[in-house]
Amino acid sequence: MNLNWIDAAILILLALYAWQGLHRGFLSLALDLAALALSFLIALNFYPLLATTIQELGSMPPGLAKAGGFLLLGLLSGLVLFGGASWLYTRLPEGLRASRINRLLGVLPATFNGLLLSAFLLSALVVLPLHAGLRRDILASPVGSRMVEGTAALERQLRRAFGETLAETLMLFTLRPAAVERVDLHFTVSQVRVDPEAEERMLALINAERAKAGLPVLIMDEDLRRVARAHSEDMLRRGYFSHSTPEGKSPSDRLIEASISFGVAGENIALAPDVAVAHAGLMESPGHRENILSPAFRRVGIGAMDGGIYGVMFTQEFTD
Repeated sequence: MNLNWIDAAILILLALYAWQGLHRGFLSLALDLAALALSFLIALNFYPLLATTIQELGSMPPGLAKAGGFLLLGLLSGLVLFGGASWLYTRLPEGLRASRINRLLGVLPATFNGLLLSAFLLSALVVLPLHAGLRRDILASPVGSRMVEGTAALERQLRRAFGETLAETLMLFTLRPAAVERVDLHFTVSQVRVDPEAEERMLALINAERAKAGLPVLIMDEDLRRVARAHSEDMLRRGYFSHSTPEGKSPSDRLIEASISFGVAGENIALAPDVAVAHAGLMESPGHRENILSPAFRRVGIGAMDGGIYGVMFTQEFTD
């Protein structure tokens, strides 16, 4: 496990919070923890409403609108909830607040406060199109990446609990395999870089899922891979997100144009910070999961194109 500066920053933050816990005590910080946890859940569950409003006010990348809504809602709800927590604390008996055991136990909620705050900030920084190097460092951090993946998993659980679609989350953007619409990304990327390591990691994850389901593994087909890479690159360069190109070429049209023979075919597309978030999101979505676990498919081409501050565009082309 190779720790980086993100891990060091998290550990320093946790140490500072633990030290603060000894001074403020368990009761005060337990109320703060409840307020922070609730504001985190409110932001994670309701940010799409605010993000939609932000996007309507001006054309901007989905990641910026979603992260803006997430941060703003978290801050606003936090102000109200922390105010309420502070008021409740002043109503507790003075003897209870000043007790030695209250001081000593303050380390516990303080540490959890630090963990929650770290997860909140890191998740927002991964989504915000600010600095590609910062995003890479967060995702390369053993502790930071687990926090980001945990936030993504929590959001998926909340979406399922409320019966909402998993096609778009804070960190994942995708479309149903049969969808015909085209989404304007409100950004274009001129410097696009292929990420073969991400492609191989995604193939390994797909085949692990198929093995668990008792299905044969998929073979990476280089012709399909070229088609997948070309589509991922085209979406980033021209700023759209769709299974069909602006000229109306469907996935099947692109396979035929590349002289690829097939009986059945399918396509998954996703825009995400990294492979782990993309794969987990696709597996939670019924249509994408069906493609990944289809017994009809034997070959796959995966195209992962790094769009820098905007994340990685993934295309999966499946054929028999």
